[in-house]
Amino acid sequence: MMESLSTPMRRFVAIALLFGALYCLLSLILFPSLDFMGDKLAERADARFERARLEAVLNGPQDTLPPAIETGLLVAATDDDIAAMALTEHVSRLILSSGQGLSNELVQPVKVGQQDIVAVDLVLAGPEVEIMRFISSAETGRPMLRFVNWKLAGDEGNTGQLRLTARVLAAWKVP
Repeated sequence: MMESLSTPMRRFVAIALLFGALYCLLSLILFPSLDFMGDKLAERADARFERARLEAVLNGPQDTLPPAIETGLLVAATDDDIAAMALTEHVSRLILSSGQGLSNELVQPVKVGQQDIVAVDLVLAGPEVEIMRFISSAETGRPMLRFVNWKLAGDEGNTGQLRLTARVLAAWKVP
């Protein structure tokens, strides 16, 4: 079939076949490689951006975390013995303000062995209303107090009387 064509036409067909073969070769090898390299370049650009963002976060101003417990909720003292005495006085004042019917059998500071925590053991007896008023005012007031290992039982021999045995914890901090 090529013999029937003229020489210039043969050259034209040969060049067209050569360009067609080159295009096929490029589309099979070079174009996928370029696409792959483009993806990798985009990933590198994203990684550079992320690294710059993280460096800016690290080198920027550091946010300080707020305290776990608000300062007003802590017992202010210079050491744990003074904090234990302050807690003992505070619990005694709460007992007195909760009602005339409460009998304070024991309010004693206790070592708990945990830094920044003080404890008081207490034993109270009195009418249910006044015991509940004391517990409510202790747990909702300032400084923040929490009752642990507590037991509420009827007092022997006195009807309508309750006996509260508890350990009261509070956190303290140097002012």
